Amino acid sequence: MATKRILIPTDFSENAIQAAEYALENLNYPDTEFMLYHAYQLPHYGAVISSDLDNILKDDRTSDMQKFEKTLRLKYPDCKIKGYISQGSLGQLIAQLTEKFVFNGIVMGTKGATNAESILLGSNATLVLKKTKLPLYLIPGGEKPVKAPKSVLLASDYQLNETNETFQPLIDLLKKHHSKLHILNLCDCSQSNDILDAQSTLDEMFLSIPHHFHIRNKTDVKEDILNFAESREIDLITIVAHQYSFMENLFHKSISKRISLYATQPVLILKD
Repeated sequence: MATKRILIPTDFSENAIQAAEYALENLNYPDTEFMLYHAYQLPHYGAVISSDLDNILKDDRTSDMQKFEKTLRLKYPDCKIKGYISQGSLGQLIAQLTEKFVFNGIVMGTKGATNAESILLGSNATLVLKKTKLPLYLIPGGEKPVKAPKSVLLASDYQLNETNETFQPLIDLLKKHHSKLHILNLCDCSQSNDILDAQSTLDEMFLSIPHHFHIRNKTDVKEDILNFAESREIDLITIVAHQYSFMENLFHKSISKRISLYATQPVLILKD
């Protein structure tokens, strides 16, 4: 089996620690390497940046990373963990990393729904989403404990351009945890032939996975999905990111400002 590599951006916050632990607990497949990664930026005082300041910050962040690695290795002794730090913006550096290394996914914390600025994504997560086509796991902050993904929601618009490769990270996760999959379609009206065709395609993709289809009339996409997730005690929400389509409508910042109900579950975003 080929080695899997999971990238975990971190700022050493409580939320970031929770995200790292989620990855180590739930994505530790055989031969998996976990890369902890911290990007720091220098404060700008005019046009001059002191090399001494850079060294001080680098040493400080290196110490933080070493402590973080040690804590995680003590808790997860069977996991392969390596930490890296770099100076620069997170989005640009992750884009460079994903060109240099082959990753199977990215796991990062979000600040959670503490204001009206975002439904699930913080600014860093938004940058990462734009910079990579890798599966992206977003782990919200808060006091609610993160659980293993035993009950998983796939929110689908049934506009299926995906291949089996798109869904493979989800299929691997479902098999690992013996999870149940709920496939939710939100529609404006009933188009039975299109629905049946899409369900047949998804049946084939998830042939070996226990799954159930749910069709609901669409009122507000964001609240409909989150309400369904809460009502079914979903542990992980999965969405496929389509350009200029379902994903854009769901996470567009101008729409998310109007959100009154926020997700507390981890989210997996797949790219088609």
